[in-house]
Amino acid sequence: MAVRALNAFVDDKNIVGYRSFPFSNDIVKDSDRFTTYALKETCKTAIRSIDGVFEWDSNNTMFSNSKPGYICSIPYFDEVIVVPVDPFSPSETKYIIVKLCFEMDEPLIDFSYQRTNENGEIMNPNEVGCAYALFAPLKLHNI
Repeated sequence: MAVRALNAFVDDKNIVGYRSFPFSNDIVKDSDRFTTYALKETCKTAIRSIDGVFEWDSNNTMFSNSKPGYICSIPYFDEVIVVPVDPFSPSETKYIIVKLCFEMDEPLIDFSYQRTNENGEIMNPNEVGCAYALFAPLKLHNI
């Protein structure tokens, strides 16, 4: 949802996906707990190409997401060299922070791009009544 709404794949053509990632101040940093991916998906016909977002948990088996009449591919799996952005790179401007709050039993979702602070960190805001998630971009390696 956030990747799609922010047009992340349009803004930076080298981004082929996002992976959930711990905040700098998170107590648990075990990578096995951060298995959510939002991957770029390209679906083509003879006359048309559509880019979308394929959500995947790496604990689950990958499956074909092709739609009738389209041939779909996920560049993250097709490209030879994909590297996660070095957490936390001060030059990277496309980290995504997702905020989920409840106000009077109603969910409120917000998301935006995030940069590191002057210490090269992205801190979990830890706001009462809210939960946050951080996603780091996965980029094609420029050779």
